[in-house]
Amino acid sequence: MRSRLVFFVGLVVLVLGLADAAFACTVCIGGQTEATRKAFVGTTAFLTFLPLAVVGSVVVLFVRRTLAREELEEAQRVEGLEPEARRVA
Repeated sequence: MRSRLVFFVGLVVLVLGLADAAFACTVCIGGQTEATRKAFVGTTAFLTFLPLAVVGSVVVLFVRRTLAREELEEAQRVEGLEPEARRVA
């Protein structure tokens, strides 16, 4: 138990000590150049549209699979009919 506490305290001290070196915030010192700002905007746009693309792909895949299954069931139903029933239908 004591080793976990020491590990946690050491981790917190390490993270707080390295926070100044990260410069990850766009409103802080790290985002002063135009290239950095464009990178942040591009990444934000990518991460905004990525879930929409994934959900759209799953929906398209599901619709295609459902239509293919319905066509297969229809073909099997038509093949299973007797010759007289095919002429009437």
